[in-house]
Amino acid sequence: MQITNMPSGPLGVNTYLVTDEYTNKAFIVDPGGWTQKMKDHVMSTGAELEYIILTHGHADHIMGIPALKEDFPDVNLKAVGHGSDSDGNRLISEEENRTVSSIACSPEFISDLTRD
Repeated sequence: MQITNMPSGPLGVNTYLVTDEYTNKAFIVDPGGWTQKMKDHVMSTGAELEYIILTHGHADHIMGIPALKEDFPDVNLKAVGHGSDSDGNRLISEEENRTVSSIACSPEFISDLTRD
């Protein structure tokens, strides 16, 4: 698993690109912003971006979603909670979120993600 920290947004929130190096499938965690540089990085890896994962709904963790969805319109949005959002995207449960929520604000927990 390849994990890249891409600080984003006005507060420099920890946004991560997580890519499975075998399948090349990837997800973005907490896009506090979205820039051309971030898009270029994703494109340069050849990653197949499938999901945006939100660990929580604070503005500094979600402000990049509109621009990211413009660049990758087919990416699915997942958020902590239960049920589905208004677009039919399934919300991830607390159990599924156990590791992802740890990495958004604390880079030292990235190793937990790679063990799951």
